[in-house]
Amino acid sequence: MSYKIEKRLLDMQPYEPLKGSYNIRVDANESYFKIPKEIVEQFKDALDEINFNRYPDPFAVELCEKFAKCFNVDRANVVAGNGSDELINLIVEAFLKDGDTVLTLSPDFSMYRFYADLRRTKNVVLKTDIGVTPKVDDIINTIKVEKPNLVILSNPCNPTGEVIKKSEIIRLVNSVDCLMVIDEAYMDFSNQSIIEEIDKLPNTIVLRTLSKAFAAASLRLGFAISNANLTDILKKVKAPYNVNSVSQKFGCILLSNAKKYQEVIKEILRFRDELYCKFKGIKSLLGSEFKAYQSNANFIYIKTEKAVEIYEALLQMGIAIRCFKSDNALRISVGNEAENMAVMDAIFKLKNVEKNNNY
Repeated sequence: MSYKIEKRLLDMQPYEPLKGSYNIRVDANESYFKIPKEIVEQFKDALDEINFNRYPDPFAVELCEKFAKCFNVDRANVVAGNGSDELINLIVEAFLKDGDTVLTLSPDFSMYRFYADLRRTKNVVLKTDIGVTPKVDDIINTIKVEKPNLVILSNPCNPTGEVIKKSEIIRLVNSVDCLMVIDEAYMDFSNQSIIEEIDKLPNTIVLRTLSKAFAAASLRLGFAISNANLTDILKKVKAPYNVNSVSQKFGCILLSNAKKYQEVIKEILRFRDELYCKFKGIKSLLGSEFKAYQSNANFIYIKTEKAVEIYEALLQMGIAIRCFKSDNALRISVGNEAENMAVMDAIFKLKNVEKNNNY
């Protein structure tokens, strides 16, 4: 007899990163910043200290200590993961049962709903208006009606770049009795983090990463920060040896050099704001409205009915951006100065096409 796979698994849409080689990649919100040579030299020296024949530290103690010191939290409140994705999945698996309810916002990071679906939960989606910071009262009211077991949202939001103020996030988590997960993957580019308040928030887990501002996406290092009651559960249920020794060692070095990244972050924010100002001046493209939104992260979000056409045209020019087909939207990561100029040149070429075709 053949094994019958569940229909829900057959119908599930995987997260599919863009494949292929492109001259410019501004589609994944990676940092264009290259880790400085002096830090890379520290990486090389650190390799001699690693016992490759031994399993890594199962709880990444030194790494969590470095993170805690860098972000002014207690080490006991920190759990390291193989990227934030592992931690999101772990939270969903540990704290939810089949049939529980998860509330997410839309637009937001699609993997929240993916992992919830995998866990056989009920997904409730609260749609928010683009260009308007989500109203905390709307979220609270939806929680009261839907009674979710878990609410997860990104702040700043991926993909819009909107940020909810720290005081409002605290009001939100203090107004409900469900588990709250606040994904602060892009908070290094903003200043509204609740991470230092985590001991006062018994129902809240904050997620952070080294993939964005720390320019270390290849290391796959994420962190869950919460009170000891919740982090103890995560430590119990996580896979043993989940963070490899190389990532642990390199992560410690990066966190020890955290101050060096402040100037890089300032440069990224300057380039982001320059891009936004240029995009803001474009009112239409290929005969459709073209609207860019101000961002609190390292990318710009754009709404246009011609999102797919623009995306495909840029691919033909060797430039990869992110396209959200169902939302008629684009997301363009901040690149270095030359990459940003190339993106703008490509956009203006499309403007010329628009003029020549009399859209």
